[in-house]
Amino acid sequence: MYRCGGSQPASVLYYIEPNAMDYCPHTELCDCSCHCPCPCHETAARCCAAVDMGNKSLIDCIRDGHPVWWLKMAVTLGKWRDLNRQESDTLDTALHVACQPSYYDFSLVEHLLRHGANPNLTNAKEETPLHIAAGSNNLSCTRLLYSHGCRVDLMDYKGRLPEDRTRDSRARFIAVSAEATPNPSAMIFTLEGRKPVLGQGAKSMSFEKTHCADSPLAASLFRVHGVDKVLLAARHATVTKSPETDWELLKPNVELVISQFFDIPNIKPVTPEAIEYTPEGQEQHNDDVINSIHEILEQRVKPFVEQDGGDVEFVSFDSESGELKIRLVGSCSGCPKSSVTLKFGIQRMVCHYIPEVKNVINIEEEEVVAEEEETAEAQA
Repeated sequence: MYRCGGSQPASVLYYIEPNAMDYCPHTELCDCSCHCPCPCHETAARCCAAVDMGNKSLIDCIRDGHPVWWLKMAVTLGKWRDLNRQESDTLDTALHVACQPSYYDFSLVEHLLRHGANPNLTNAKEETPLHIAAGSNNLSCTRLLYSHGCRVDLMDYKGRLPEDRTRDSRARFIAVSAEATPNPSAMIFTLEGRKPVLGQGAKSMSFEKTHCADSPLAASLFRVHGVDKVLLAARHATVTKSPETDWELLKPNVELVISQFFDIPNIKPVTPEAIEYTPEGQEQHNDDVINSIHEILEQRVKPFVEQDGGDVEFVSFDSESGELKIRLVGSCSGCPKSSVTLKFGIQRMVCHYIPEVKNVINIEEEEVVAEEEETAEAQA
């Protein structure tokens, strides 16, 4: 785009696009030698007249399939005063529509952002343009939106963006690093300087999309397309992805959510009353063997599995058979190497220190619930 500073009116903008040459046939220099494709005012007027959309909104023009160069020229010439106008029913903005796979064009999205389109407005589905881009695995669009300050929505307890975070979408955020685990579907995310997530002594907590009411951080992460499970531990978070999602797209999204979340004051990753602590406040059992099992799990097994972004939970111990039931969570859950970790790592360690334990088995969450119900019935 050039503004002619010579004999042409200062208000005339010339937009250079290869496809626009039908309206801009002149290639010679104008008086100011600025290489305008339309050196004469008459031709420039024809270019401006060509950008005539009547009463149509920018969204309508995008959906009607107008050429990208035409849309960009109209935006440049200020044909629409409010690029952030939202539709009455869908609450979509032009940027929402431009990020949809059916209408996507990198240069158009970039042009809208440069001319003041707000990437942080949400539509009726509570989606930002970033949600749409990430949902269609559009990596180039996702990165473009990031570079212009787009943020994944972080929900507070009332389901709204905290006001103090919406004022400056380009604020500095806490650095987050990602680390691979033996489970290709899971990654560990730690804060800069290994700052605490749940805090020292807190038991790890596992969340799924349908059970995350106690964790604003987990709820925020589940808004990222492709996040399947979340484990929050004392000093890290482990995120498990869905099979069809690529880490190349998902990892920067997760890092951004965690970074922005911990930059928000007065919001905890988990409601304080839902956090359990160990070992200081751990309930003591009448059975010395069970107490010893808890001690070994906390002091030796947990540090071992936490290195790979996992955790272990005690479920039950049968003194007659010597069978110890545990539950592996985080990156250990569903990991192809979890059976090796169980037999040659956890079982060998526990049996070495506690001879009463003869066998260690891992059970799934559904089995844990059934086990707890049986125990409750027996105690009743």
